[in-house]
Amino acid sequence: MISVLEQGVGATAEEKIKTIAPLVEYFETEMGLGAGRLMLATNFLRDAREMQPNLSLEARAALEQAEALVVSVMIRFLNADEPEESDDAGGCGCGDGCDCAEGAKKQAQVWLDRAKNRS
Repeated sequence: MISVLEQGVGATAEEKIKTIAPLVEYFETEMGLGAGRLMLATNFLRDAREMQPNLSLEARAALEQAEALVVSVMIRFLNADEPEESDDAGGCGCGDGCDCAEGAKKQAQVWLDRAKNRS
């Protein structure tokens, strides 16, 4: 069976990030697979906004909204261990007593605090 990452947009995206593989690996090691990639994307969006001071208001707003969307997805991802009101399931799938989501949340907060202090 061919995975999603081996075909279509998944393969295209993976190919485009090969040049930054060490950076992706670092963020994944620090924060976990999903949260690390999302935090890296947040940093790239913020850097794009800060490196271009002459952006139109619309372009600046689009970058800020994209950054906010990425952060909102990351927070939802990190809160996956907390069941929603209408959902009895949740968690990372590691089993009872696992605190990997809590560790990822703490690391994400550190990265978000650092990013906030840069802006």
